Amino acid sequence: MGDMLTSVDRLFTLPHDQIVLLRLWNNEYDLGFKEKEIMDLWKEIPQPGTGLIQPVIEICLESVGETVDKLWLIICDRQVKFKAKIARWEGLFTNPELFRLREGINWQKGLRWKKVDLGANVACSSDQVRAMVGIESLPHVAVLSMGALSPLWVQNMKRKIGDTFVPFVEMAGFEICVQYCPPWSRVLTFCFDQERNHVALSVCKASEIGYDSNSWCVPVFTK
Repeated sequence: MGDMLTSVDRLFTLPHDQIVLLRLWNNEYDLGFKEKEIMDLWKEIPQPGTGLIQPVIEICLESVGETVDKLWLIICDRQVKFKAKIARWEGLFTNPELFRLREGINWQKGLRWKKVDLGANVACSSDQVRAMVGIESLPHVAVLSMGALSPLWVQNMKRKIGDTFVPFVEMAGFEICVQYCPPWSRVLTFCFDQERNHVALSVCKASEIGYDSNSWCVPVFTK
């Protein structure tokens, strides 16, 4: 499918179509948003993005963990339609004792437009990016929202579309505890294995640049 694409822009669902999808999901997945909250998105609807800098509806439910779990469910349901295999690392838990936002990031239930650079900071660790940008620039569920809303973006990770390489992503806005590791030393990762047709949600060290480093990026919010 990705071989047929000539522009990376075509990987991403247009803003007005994002609102249409969200309205459908609000009923199908019981997201709990009022119709007014969804309609308000039309008031400040952004222009389509360019390249890997794209607008997305950041979907925030009652809690961080609930949102991650629900968005992952939607991502899985959409990727299954591409006959993709699904994997969530068994050591990843989203209860608040083990999973939280980076200190200084506030959680607020609701829907809001964000613009994310999904190609920023290739071959950098999350800690390096945290040191370079402010807390307000670190995405968390916005990246998973994009994964749900734009399944072609997921399907084309680690491919070159036109002149643009589409990297895997780390989410520096999260902090995660895993067994036998220093507390809060991990971040959430999201990738697609082209050879295995396999989409995966996992973790990595925030302080280190992982394997195949040029295939990974640490997205940031942009204006």
